[in-house]
Amino acid sequence: MNITDAITEHARNRPNHPAIEDGERIITYRELDQQVDAAAANLRAAGIGVGDTVGVLLEESADHAVVFCGLARAGAIIFSLNPTAGADENSRNIAAMGATAVISSGVRSPGGDLIRLRARDICTAGAQPFTESRASGDAPLVLIQSSGTTGLPKSFLRSHAELAIWAERHTRNQGWTADDRGLSLVRLLFN
Repeated sequence: MNITDAITEHARNRPNHPAIEDGERIITYRELDQQVDAAAANLRAAGIGVGDTVGVLLEESADHAVVFCGLARAGAIIFSLNPTAGADENSRNIAAMGATAVISSGVRSPGGDLIRLRARDICTAGAQPFTESRASGDAPLVLIQSSGTTGLPKSFLRSHAELAIWAERHTRNQGWTADDRGLSLVRLLFN
């Protein structure tokens, strides 16, 4: 399963139920599924392919979640960058992770072989629907770095299946049901 299949399932079973609330902005599961499809299509149109590592340098917002899900649906590997870190640190991380692209809220700018994209361009209605096959199961989804307590951070890849298992375990441990709503107080970063 692609981790975003859960969004599609909710869109089918609870289309008008709020999926994301970001201040006054409320996105239903149906809208989220459509926005994730559009983001995946826009990512592919921008040259992002299955297995490409993409740095995400965004502040917390609904668009941040849509970008993450669009990357997952498109089969890219998500690498979160710290928006409070300096440009030099993020540049080193981008180079070390072999990123194909970076998505930020800033101005789109050329940068050698690195594709630089703006979140607002990714989160617009796609020219055509996303119909390509999606990465799933053991395909890598996120690239996570350790805290670097040994001097250098270690990198770990986590797959769609591993994150689905984690989400199921977390839901079960919390005793959540489909009727519950959650408030996320943690950052969207995986680093």
